Amino acid sequence: MKGARLSMPYELLCKHIHYSLIFALLMIVSGPVLANDLIVTYDQQHELLANNNPEPLLSIYANGKARAVYPEYMKKAGIYEWQLSDSEMKVLHRLIGKQGIQQFDEQAVKEEIEAKNEQDKPLPLYISDSTTTVIDIKNLNASGEVIEGAVGSEEELVSIAFEDVPEMAEENPEVTELGELQTLQSRMEAILKQASSKNRIN
Repeated sequence: MKGARLSMPYELLCKHIHYSLIFALLMIVSGPVLANDLIVTYDQQHELLANNNPEPLLSIYANGKARAVYPEYMKKAGIYEWQLSDSEMKVLHRLIGKQGIQQFDEQAVKEEIEAKNEQDKPLPLYISDSTTTVIDIKNLNASGEVIEGAVGSEEELVSIAFEDVPEMAEENPEVTELGELQTLQSRMEAILKQASSKNRIN
């Protein structure tokens, strides 16, 4: 009888160890995947240059890792990686979580600008060497929570492509979405400036 009473705790202990091992393995497998999820990428496409860069100019991951890939024709050509601070990530989450970014509608913005131009009849803004800003954003923050203002499912990316953002935002200050996009682009450019010889990996 004593042997029978002792066998139950032993079986429970074995089950506990078994489930603990499974949980630990799941954490090992899933942890890095979540940490390495991209939350935002930033790139620029120039009208007069070949856009053959294998990766976006800047990629930022949920764990705060920043990765910059400068193409061969640029002075800083190479690959750089470094870590953003918690405060930098909070600022980034706030910017990409804005409704005007998460729900950016390129066609609607262009129509709003055209309607304004027809009403005011100003000279059209002409830029000879056009540059397209390309930003892709994941709807999750580093904690795996939906970013404020995010739409769609966890797997969706918000993709934005717009020409000559700084100039168009300055020319059309009443278009909220353009102003928010310009602010986000400025932030991404500021992060890019952190790439230096100290964090170059290739």
